[in-house]
Amino acid sequence: MADFSKLTRIDPIKIRRLLKTGFLKGEKISVTQWHIPREELMKIQGYRPPAAKKAKKNSPALPEESVSLEEFSKQTGLTPTKIKHFIRTRFIEGGQDENNVWRIKKGQVSKFKKT
Repeated sequence: MADFSKLTRIDPIKIRRLLKTGFLKGEKISVTQWHIPREELMKIQGYRPPAAKKAKKNSPALPEESVSLEEFSKQTGLTPTKIKHFIRTRFIEGGQDENNVWRIKKGQVSKFKKT
């Protein structure tokens, strides 16, 4: 209890209350001693295990019939951020190639052509 209190900077009385209410998991060893697992310390300190990385979706094949993000932006007047949003929401067809360069299919330009 004393070690846990020092590490978390929580008063021992509050720790006992958290143990008794079930917020913290622990095992009472004797009248005055508790065994608190290390996982509970990590929970109090805000540790979260790293989330599993999502597999990258294979973007559709973008042959020569595609334009770069910058070129598409110049042709349509849209910002690169907005274009990426449209690609992610599948409003326009495009994606990143194997070099992580954003590419948009040429036919998509007509949807946003400046007048």
